[in-house]
Amino acid sequence: MPRDLDERELRILHVAQEAFDALKHVERPLLVNGRSSAWEELPAWNRWKVGLSSAHRWPQETDLDAVLLRLLPEKAAMNLAIQAVAARMTKRAELWIVGTNDEGVKSWLKRLSPWFDDVETVLFKRHCRLLRAFRTSEELGLKGSLESWQEKHEILIDGNTTSWVSYPGLFAKGAVDPATSLLLETLSGEKFKRSVLDFCAGQGVISAVLKHRQPDLSIHALDSDALAQAAFEVNVPYVRFFLSDAWRSVPPQNRYSAIISNPPIHQGKAEDQRVLQELIEQSPRWLERRGVLWIVTQRRILMEKRLSSVFKYVSCVAQNNRFWVWKAQN
Repeated sequence: MPRDLDERELRILHVAQEAFDALKHVERPLLVNGRSSAWEELPAWNRWKVGLSSAHRWPQETDLDAVLLRLLPEKAAMNLAIQAVAARMTKRAELWIVGTNDEGVKSWLKRLSPWFDDVETVLFKRHCRLLRAFRTSEELGLKGSLESWQEKHEILIDGNTTSWVSYPGLFAKGAVDPATSLLLETLSGEKFKRSVLDFCAGQGVISAVLKHRQPDLSIHALDSDALAQAAFEVNVPYVRFFLSDAWRSVPPQNRYSAIISNPPIHQGKAEDQRVLQELIEQSPRWLERRGVLWIVTQRRILMEKRLSSVFKYVSCVAQNNRFWVWKAQN
């Protein structure tokens, strides 16, 4: 879940200024993957919802004369974004890419062929790099539709093989990750009586397992990634999904008997625990009386003090050598 501007994003905005200025002078520009309102002065395509801004699975059907793309450290997600815009760019349209060195921006100097040429570093400053390239007329191998990126898998849901859909950049890449597996094993004896929220639901593993165990259970789910929503709606079609930056798009009247989460603790390469902290701090406002927060994290993340500052009853109910599961309740 991308968050508000931090020091890294301020540096990137500074380095990207030349590209911003160039885009202001073309007829059909596009900003991609911006992480703050500073990217909203020109037409934008954001896969992730930031605050109350819009997020979309795919760019609009229109020709593009120039694109500024904020680097995604996850190569598969970045490759999807590049091909999505390349399919709409006119010949010799400019592609600008901005990112930090530790995110791997330099490697994209050699990754843009055959759809772009004349690739160069325009500016290298403050551990950031601004690249520029020009669209060729090459179309061979270009995946220019969302459907062409859909990945089909099979996963086990409580021992049953289930068809599963994912997209590049989604956590666990079409599998059940070890932390979620521990959480679901811990919840195997629980019977939820009222509505449950799957917070940071991703492609829908937690919701799918809960629905399999209790078919009549009312489940809501949220995530900030529009492609997570696209996968989720195929994988778990009978669960209501909120495309939401944390709690921001959840109807204010909603209350839950349980909130269940394996929250992200990274934004790209950098560790970022703000989603985790917002989950903990705001959960009591969304829980029914005696409602429970169930959360799994890496064991190196110190949880007891954080949870105890918000909840009256806190306990670690399961753990292994990598992860632990916490239960918190007022």
